[in-house]
Amino acid sequence: MGLSLKPRNPPAKLKLTWFILVAILFIPVSFLHSVTPGSYPSADNPDPYLPACNATGSLRSFKGPHESELLPAGELQGIFALEKHIIDTGIKEGDGQSLADINGDGTNNLIVGTGNGGEVFWYEKIAGGKWQRHLVAKGYREVEGTIAGDFNGNGQIEVIILDQRGNRVDIAQQAGDDPRGEWLTLTLDADASFVQQGIIMDITGNGYPDFIYAYEGSGRGDGGFYWMENKEGDLLDPENWEKHEMLQLEGAWWIDYNSPRDWGGYGSGDIAVSVREIRGRNPGSVNGGIYILKQPANPRDKWIKEAVDTSFPVLQVSSGDLTGNGDERDLVAGACHDSEHTGLYIYDHSNKWQRTVIENRHNWWGTYAFDINKNGRAEIISGERSGNTIRIYAYDDNLSRYALKVSDPFLKPDDQIIFDDIDGNGNKTEFFVGSDPDGVFWYRAFHAH
Repeated sequence: MGLSLKPRNPPAKLKLTWFILVAILFIPVSFLHSVTPGSYPSADNPDPYLPACNATGSLRSFKGPHESELLPAGELQGIFALEKHIIDTGIKEGDGQSLADINGDGTNNLIVGTGNGGEVFWYEKIAGGKWQRHLVAKGYREVEGTIAGDFNGNGQIEVIILDQRGNRVDIAQQAGDDPRGEWLTLTLDADASFVQQGIIMDITGNGYPDFIYAYEGSGRGDGGFYWMENKEGDLLDPENWEKHEMLQLEGAWWIDYNSPRDWGGYGSGDIAVSVREIRGRNPGSVNGGIYILKQPANPRDKWIKEAVDTSFPVLQVSSGDLTGNGDERDLVAGACHDSEHTGLYIYDHSNKWQRTVIENRHNWWGTYAFDINKNGRAEIISGERSGNTIRIYAYDDNLSRYALKVSDPFLKPDDQIIFDDIDGNGNKTEFFVGSDPDGVFWYRAFHAH
């Protein structure tokens, strides 16, 4: 293309110019190709980790070099990417992910539950970029969620197991000093119908983390958002745990991984949540949507519900600065196949939850907000199920809106997208994600210059 415009005998300088232009045009395409190598949040100390989303389009930094003097301190310059790496394809439906330093080496390990198989594993990174799988527990029906943390302060990690089809919540504790050995389990809640997901949070402020979880319920008056109080002591003694109802709400599904935040204005640890309407499973009384649950003065009392959008059922909801005004209490949420309504939307907290359309179609899974390039404004990572891709959307200054930056074929992000410094370069520009039915993977989401 364009060869007819070249001089018959171009000078060396012109040849070099053409070479550079061709290189600029074609080098970024390589980033589209997949590669196959082998303290707790509280009202006073929110310290959440974050997940991801999908996109297509130009692989370029959306701030030009001429704007470098305006970059916030610590902003990374480079291009968004979706470079896929395999962790394990030997399990089916790598679901229910969480992160914690299980082996004590100073880096996070990935914990995964299997939605098809009923097992829970943790992964250890070994030589050659490979990952070794270790069993935590088995014998469950469909593990949709895990919550990992040191619940008794002894330096060892415990894992909360959310078994959706088994309608139960368990805790797994290491039997000895080596996490590669046996783990012991205790059922904390045997009446959690279609339990889905949860987050760790020190609600009582005693330094010992509690946890919040959601379950849909199996009929009218069943299901909602609950928290389990950690009363300290022996974690395998059921007397040391107490269940509290935050809000009874049929169809309760998701808890924002970036919560808690102060939505109530009282400095409390509030959470953003979503409600589904699963056909044939949820009762007809379910009203899907997005809500804020505000923590009361006594967290053991019922929490205060604020509706953000009840016009459609929502799969995932995630918080972050999505309007560029420094307020991390904005929300992004996606609609799935629960209804005819589909789309990916942003909600502006500072403007009475005004809704902005990112996409008004498709089927969105795993939606997450995370500031990948540290420019102060979150990107949106989500799985688009209609075309089976995973995408990254970033705010484009030239277009004055969020735009698709890169996408990669991916069957189904199921369900979490969790960012971490996986390659050890000091930046959380990579994320873990599970797939139904393929296994677990990690992605590099940004190439810094």
